[in-house]
Amino acid sequence: MIVNLPLTNKEYFMKLTCIAVDDEPSALEYIAGQLLKNKNVQLLLHTTSPIEAKTYIESNKVDLLITDIEMAELDGISLNQAVKHLCHTIFITAHTALALSAMDKNAIEILNKPCAPEVLKQAINKAVKIIEFDRQQKVNEMLLAKYRVLTETERKIMLEIGKGKNNKDIADRNCISINTMDSHKTNIKHKLGLKSSTELIIFANDLLKIV
Repeated sequence: MIVNLPLTNKEYFMKLTCIAVDDEPSALEYIAGQLLKNKNVQLLLHTTSPIEAKTYIESNKVDLLITDIEMAELDGISLNQAVKHLCHTIFITAHTALALSAMDKNAIEILNKPCAPEVLKQAINKAVKIIEFDRQQKVNEMLLAKYRVLTETERKIMLEIGKGKNNKDIADRNCISINTMDSHKTNIKHKLGLKSSTELIIFANDLLKIV
């Protein structure tokens, strides 16, 4: 079932997008119910079909897969292996032997079934921290990649902007005129795909945190 939630853009990007899979309907509804109560999670889909889940993940942005392991259509470990490059996984299983076989599949957590609400909540919180760290790493890589396309002078100017320096101070420190300074800022915005001075300041502030 697709779940549509009324979220603002800010809330959407703050939430961890998730799908749940279990071929036992009662277990699936329990997991989905717990996820819908969690303010850190946007439940996009809950389904009894691992094939439907696989197709959905391959076509949509999903941060986290929560899946049973023993399923007739496609077992959870095979599902995880098919989509592990696209999302993280939490396994839930009633079978100890299957849990052991899932240990080396890079799962965030392997939970015993039935899973207590607090246990599931703790696993979700762990997933949020891991996924937020991964997101920040990707943002940092993007910032640094864009920073490297700038000239040496443009890089110095960017860092000065990040420190809150005004145009006159930056021009004086770099021994350039205000007009030249404005030209550098225009070139920087063009190279970085920024539309305004506000976007330039935000970019410079974020950049200063990692260089």
